[in-house]
Amino acid sequence: MLALVGRLRTLMPAALVLLALVALFQYQRVQIGRADARAEAADARAALANAGYESAMAALSEIEHESFARQEKANALTEELALERTRVKEKLVYIEREPEPATCPDAIDYLVRFGSELEGAGK
Repeated sequence: MLALVGRLRTLMPAALVLLALVALFQYQRVQIGRADARAEAADARAALANAGYESAMAALSEIEHESFARQEKANALTEELALERTRVKEKLVYIEREPEPATCPDAIDYLVRFGSELEGAGK
């Protein structure tokens, strides 16, 4: 038994060195794992930021496109409105130049003709 204890005493420093090496190896593996996890987390954050940026840029592009389309429609309506105003002004000038009807049947004919001209202009 004493021989066994003596042999264990001689092997004890080597066993402690071996245990220290194993502990150091495990510690380094944990540190490498943490560094890898940090790198993956940073990559994930960067990917999310890029995805958010791309999504925001796509939304802005769509809003800009929609805004241009609405502006074009508004410009077209403004042009149509200006043309219609011009037509109405021309009609008013025409009406002011016409002599007033002298009799009641003339007035009815005048109103019928004027009404048909307005209906034709609205189409």
